[in-house]
Amino acid sequence: MALTKDRNTRIRAQGTNRHRRRKLAAVKCFKGGIAAINAAGYLTPATDTAGLKVVGIFDETVDNSAGAAGDKEASYTTGVEVELDHAAAIVQATLQAYVVDDQTVTTAGVAVNDVPVGNVAEFTAAKAWVFIDEAVNLKP
Repeated sequence: MALTKDRNTRIRAQGTNRHRRRKLAAVKCFKGGIAAINAAGYLTPATDTAGLKVVGIFDETVDNSAGAAGDKEASYTTGVEVELDHAAAIVQATLQAYVVDDQTVTTAGVAVNDVPVGNVAEFTAAKAWVFIDEAVNLKP
């Protein structure tokens, strides 16, 4: 289920972690949610939508739902491992996580559009540690 408030997303910093800012679509994003870039180039909460590119985790909550795309900016962190919920049985053989919503990942073939989030580093019954890096996900 998509976020309706801030989420305390656990982060394990990596050597490449960096903070970025980007113009926000006409949406509300929540701190701790998965951040993506839409086809128009604006930052948006991740969903299982074709064409989205996951770039990181939101650092802050920003409400641009009453504005036009680009009226506000939001910051996010990329190049980190984050602990996310998983909706399907991620198992030892799962190498890649895919978007369900802005806090949940799944395996290939479960999500309709298979929007990649990042590599699965570790998992439990309900959580998965996923490495998210925009340098990887934004490659053509």
